[in-house]
Amino acid sequence: MAGKRKVLIAEDEILIREGLKSIVDWAGLDMEIVGCAVNGKQALEIYEKERPDILLTDIRMPVMDGLELIAHIRERDKAIRIVVLSCLEEFRYLQEAMRMEVSDYILKLKMKPAEIENVMCRLKQELDSSGNSRQMPDLRLQKEELFKEYIFYHQMSVSVFRNPHRTHGACRTGGSVSAVPSGAAGI
Repeated sequence: MAGKRKVLIAEDEILIREGLKSIVDWAGLDMEIVGCAVNGKQALEIYEKERPDILLTDIRMPVMDGLELIAHIRERDKAIRIVVLSCLEEFRYLQEAMRMEVSDYILKLKMKPAEIENVMCRLKQELDSSGNSRQMPDLRLQKEELFKEYIFYHQMSVSVFRNPHRTHGACRTGGSVSAVPSGAAGI
């Protein structure tokens, strides 16, 4: 079993940044936050020092935006899992992020602790199953689901695009244990 997974948060809005740190039971997910950045440049510096497994990043930030940050990190690391924090009006940016093989996205205005934990759990399971090789998963289906979810977000339940029949097993390493459908976090 792999050790704690490192998470880096890049978000310029203090309420969202602090909220992400406090509303998720990171220890329960066997993860640790190794840094919080207020812009992409600062996030890239933290990335270079810490080499996190997962990056949670906003798209629009001062100094260096999230897309530029993702591009710089992808040049160095194809296997890091990247989750974009997005607003509905940022669709053109989200399209560009999809081209850079992000793992998932979370709508800022609707994010809930359970959704964030499901996404993090799924990413941890992907990383654990790939061992230490930091292989890049096949993201073609994830991109398709991401697009569907975004387009139909207000018209249909997200569960329509997720397969509730397959489970990957337990999420948490301690405390309560819950099964997570394979697409539970949507991509």
